[in-house]
Amino acid sequence: MIYTQTISRLTLLCILVFALARCSHESPAPKSPVVKSDVQSPALKSRPEKSISQLGAEMQQAGIMSQKDYIKVHSLQLKTRDTHRISEEDFAWTLSFLKTSGNSMARARAMTALTYIHPMYSARKARITSAIAPFTNNGDPLDAAYTKRVQRSIHNN
Repeated sequence: MIYTQTISRLTLLCILVFALARCSHESPAPKSPVVKSDVQSPALKSRPEKSISQLGAEMQQAGIMSQKDYIKVHSLQLKTRDTHRISEEDFAWTLSFLKTSGNSMARARAMTALTYIHPMYSARKARITSAIAPFTNNGDPLDAAYTKRVQRSIHNN
């Protein structure tokens, strides 16, 4: 009986680890400029899909980031996810945005774009490490999670 329970627990643990590993390699950002809802509620299903501009306006209204910044960060996420490259101008803008942003949700979106850069050269790794350092242990759980994600990306590059 104990043997069977141990095997069952190990099997479940393996399935969970596999699922988590698979999720960490999938890109969370949508490919299209329209966000689709995963929610199964009939009331929410009837809502029209929102454009990136509308989502940016909502982010601005909520005080997270400006609509212009949301559109830029979203565009950078898509571009870096698809090409694994980022121009020096966009890279510098992203690091500057991290330093000036007062919201962890906004920083998380910008940090996501940085995780897609491959290969990541030493000079850029150092600049990213310096830019995310203030958020590593600032007490915000979202900042902590995304700085760890960026650090893993730097380490694996």
